[in-house]
Amino acid sequence: MFRSWLEESDMSGIRSDLRKAQLDKRLTEFLPVAQQSVDLFDAYFKEAGLPEMFSSLIEEPALPMIRRKKKKAEAQMDETRDEAIRMERLLKEKSRVTVENLSLKK
Repeated sequence: MFRSWLEESDMSGIRSDLRKAQLDKRLTEFLPVAQQSVDLFDAYFKEAGLPEMFSSLIEEPALPMIRRKKKKAEAQMDETRDEAIRMERLLKEKSRVTVENLSLKK
């Protein structure tokens, strides 16, 4: 699709058309959900022999989306790490209380 589009128009025309259709920030959504990463999007265009298409399409318009996804993933990782720390503290406290209870029973 992109190859034939590039034959009919130049990159600025393609970028303009994508912007008009409000697709310029949603290009990775053309891929399956599990493959919606910039690296896989880049690989797709390289395999199709259109690496310049990727750099022109993805660099400017998709950066805000990429940053949002990265920030969301980092926030989820922080939450997971915080939860793990809380669980570790609870387990240590439970272990300490159990040891104290056992030593009191003797």
